[in-house]
This record gives sequence, C-alpha cells and structure tokens, in this order.
Amino acid sequence: MKDQKSLWSRRRFLGSAALGMAGMVAIPGIATSCKGGKKPAAESETGDEITLGFIGLGQQAMFLLSGFLQVAGVKVVAGCDVYGIKRQRFEKRVTDFYTKAGK
Repeated sequence: MKDQKSLWSRRRFLGSAALGMAGMVAIPGIATSCKGGKKPAAESETGDEITLGFIGLGQQAMFLLSGFLQVAGVKVVAGCDVYGIKRQRFEKRVTDFYTKAGK
C-alpha cells in the first residue's frame, strides 16, 4: 500500500491536473482554427449566443468574468452570491461593459 502512495505525490498530481486542464483549453482552440472545424457561436449561421450565469462572485469569478466578456458570442446574464457587495460589484462591472459596448 505504501508503494502506491509514493507513486502519486501531491506535486505530481497537481502537475498532471494542470497539464490536463491546459490540454482541455488548447485543443478546442486548435480544432476550431483548422479548416473545416466548427465555427464559433458568434460566426454560426444561426446566430446562437452562449449565455452565462455565475454562482459565487468572488475574485475567481471576477477574473473569469473579465475573460468571458471579451469572447464574441458569449453574453453574461446573471450572477448570484450571498454577499450583497459582491453582487453589486458584479452588476456594475457587467452593466458598465455592455453600456460601453452599446448592448
């Protein structure tokens, strides 16, 4: 049993997890940039849009929000948190972005 534990240290597990996540992020981008790949939602014939809602509006959500607001074909429509100050910050950031974008 001890031999199996030593095969997967915390550092090795985190490294493997990070590599797996990097692959999940990189592969869809490579696949859509190839000829014949599926078009992103903003360029599709149907004009479909991906709508997002956030559960929990802490620092990580604000980081992700900044990224998703820049993606064509993605619209942020909702956010919830138990803390009112975080909901207000989220609402202000989303409203300001869409106001400046004319949406």
